[in-house]
Amino acid sequence: KIRGIDKGKVVLEKERQEREEPAVSKGIVLGFPILREEKIDFILQKATELGVTVFLPFISERSLQIKPSGSKIKRWGKIIIEAVRQSGRLWIPEVYEAEVLSEIAKKDYSLKIAASIDGDSPDKVLSKKTNEVLIIVGPEGDFSPLEYKELKASGFKFIKLSPYILRTETTAIFAAGIIRMLSVG
Repeated sequence: KIRGIDKGKVVLEKERQEREEPAVSKGIVLGFPILREEKIDFILQKATELGVTVFLPFISERSLQIKPSGSKIKRWGKIIIEAVRQSGRLWIPEVYEAEVLSEIAKKDYSLKIAASIDGDSPDKVLSKKTNEVLIIVGPEGDFSPLEYKELKASGFKFIKLSPYILRTETTAIFAAGIIRMLSVG
């Protein structure tokens, strides 16, 4: 209820609380390569519905080599907000500006995972005790050998999501769902 308006300030009063959802304390941070626009839109929409809390777009050797503009990131924010509304979430995920993969690899998280055809089973790597998980998925054509080496040196564990080769957007969505169920549920 609006109690008053004064010099550009609005004073509100809470009449009732419809629903409560605690602030996100456990989270899924999803790193994905820069792809064609419609693929990124799909990843943002579906991964938001699955509970991703932060999106980290990155540039890698085999991704598109374009840093998204501010207007594109703003557009991504609108896609995320619509997915939040559709899924009934109360907290809006953050989307960061694109970085190079090597910078994301250096970031500090409770658990750092990369999807890989040669990785371990997710249930061997994930546990309910994990507070925040960074999962990164590779571009079409996978990470380069140098990028794999860099990820391993940065403490990443590798998980295998399927015996088949998956598209980047499929991997991103599937990884978010698996992590939500096995780790930060």
